[in-house]
Amino acid sequence: DELAEDLAAYGDRVGIAAVNTPSSTVISGPADQVTAIAAAWADKGRKTKALTVSHAFHSPLMEPVLQQFEQAVSGVVFHPPTLPLISTLTGAPADEDIATPAYWARQIRQPVQFAPAVTHLAPGTGVFLELGPDPVLATATQHTLDHGHGAGAGPRPSAWAVLSRKQPEAQTFAHALARLHTRGADIDWTTWFPKDPPPHTIPLPTYAFQRERYWLTAAPGAAAASEGLDESPFWDAVERGDLEALARTLGYAEEQQPTLDELLPALSAWRRQRRERASLDAWRYRVGWQPLPEATAPVLSGTWLVFVPAGHESDPAAEAAVAALGAYGATAVTRSIEAIDARLEELTQLVVEAAAGAVPSGVLSLLALEESAHPDHRAVPAGLMATVLLLQALGDAGIDAPLWTLTRGAVSVSPTEPLPHPAQAQAWGLGRVAALEHPQRWGGLIDLPQTTDHRTAARLAAVLTHSSHEDQVAVRA
Repeated sequence: DELAEDLAAYGDRVGIAAVNTPSSTVISGPADQVTAIAAAWADKGRKTKALTVSHAFHSPLMEPVLQQFEQAVSGVVFHPPTLPLISTLTGAPADEDIATPAYWARQIRQPVQFAPAVTHLAPGTGVFLELGPDPVLATATQHTLDHGHGAGAGPRPSAWAVLSRKQPEAQTFAHALARLHTRGADIDWTTWFPKDPPPHTIPLPTYAFQRERYWLTAAPGAAAASEGLDESPFWDAVERGDLEALARTLGYAEEQQPTLDELLPALSAWRRQRRERASLDAWRYRVGWQPLPEATAPVLSGTWLVFVPAGHESDPAAEAAVAALGAYGATAVTRSIEAIDARLEELTQLVVEAAAGAVPSGVLSLLALEESAHPDHRAVPAGLMATVLLLQALGDAGIDAPLWTLTRGAVSVSPTEPLPHPAQAQAWGLGRVAALEHPQRWGGLIDLPQTTDHRTAARLAAVLTHSSHEDQVAVRA
């Protein structure tokens, strides 16, 4: 209403270019008239900005050229739009009038019905995209959408610009496509990437990742009461052992002498211990290897289930494991598993059949030796996935015998030792989790050397007896 009153003072010589935009109004007309209105609104605390244009479009100043313009475009062949088009001259869907020279002459003179055009599209439209070399209308579109989007109106529509003069075109365009994807738009990404080789797509959720906090939070009253409080004078007095300063900090008058002689040393010690503990908690742990004494005459017994990945039956590590069990009193029941195609139900049945109704003394897994990628999870070795399934299968089969997982060259026990099979090291991460979650079914982790000899079997058997009470052991020469 205030704007209408200001415009009325200048008569019909001033035109309004965007009368219905909630966030802004564009005024077009004689420079002195427009400047006067801008100054009046700046005095009221409103933000004003002069637009760089070649002509006072949509104002009466364009009237002298309308007839000439209409004659000039009469030679243009017009066709009705083949896509739905909203006219900013009317704020409604365009009709056959848009294919006439008179329509475009009125477009030069009449106000731009920007907000009606946007709000006409808003119901049922989730994304507005501005196609142009630089954002011009996206912000005004978003403000218009927000102004008309009330509570309970469904998801909030959004407006995005495709390009920006401040950033490289390819980067800005890729960001626009990503925003559209997260809004649920169907993007044909195959045309964005080279066809040879074809891109490997991974489905991702189109919603924002959900995060939940599980930390206990203080009650609102307690949090509000503690905000802005400076406890440094109290703790400074405690650390110095200054009874008088502490009494003043606690609100005692100077003539009062509270009995804090026994309390003050305890508070001071508590404060120092808290600081030391914080420093210790900030330290990081390191993995260190310590030599074990050579075991003498290890003795194994009972039946041990040995699971080897298919194709690794003649692997030196598998041969050393079977030899260690047989040489020191145990009976080895070996089964080969297709680690890449391992399934929980089939593996459970295989475990039940291998046990044959008996209670095995232990389970030895060499499945981690299979380092090829799992077909459904390319970042996970198939042997690691099979080891997880074996641990689950033992639980489903009701077998509580300790599971020992063997690797080879998965860990390095010294700075100079090479690490030829880091993929198998993932089994060591799994082992620490299994040890905490299923201690009754977990034996430990054993890393064998690259080259085995006559001592490897003896040392492996010694670890399996658990005489050293270690569950993370590397057998080395």
